[in-house]
Amino acid sequence: MVRLIALGQVTKAHPVQAGTVALLLLSVSNLSLIVLAAFYRVDEVQLSSPETRLKHRIAFGFLSIALAAGSQLLYLGFGAAWFFRWTNFYPGNPIETFAIRLGLLLSIGAVVTAPFGIGIKRCAGLFVGFTTTGLWLLSAVASVSI
Repeated sequence: MVRLIALGQVTKAHPVQAGTVALLLLSVSNLSLIVLAAFYRVDEVQLSSPETRLKHRIAFGFLSIALAAGSQLLYLGFGAAWFFRWTNFYPGNPIETFAIRLGLLLSIGAVVTAPFGIGIKRCAGLFVGFTTTGLWLLSAVASVSI
């Protein structure tokens, strides 16, 4: 017998709310944008240029999307730990504060390095960096209010 799961519920122990679904969709879209930026090819003529400034800008672009990806993956892990209740969250929890601080540091690092990149890597680094910074700030406010 096949059972269909209701739209608003994964299991009885873990109900899904609209805000959780929205944050999950935002996180998946951020990761999709990072993957697109990572595998997007820049014009080969520009890459063969001996100009070191261009090579530095390409390196900064990769660094920014790597930092943004790290922050977004950490946020998804943090959200999964909260959703499935793998750990107790309370103000002052060392794991929680470390994760939030590291996530903010990675996001801010992505925002700072992204303007030095080029093309889609710069745009993706800025967008994902700003959105994950907002998500981490939201998590910090929520963890204080628990």
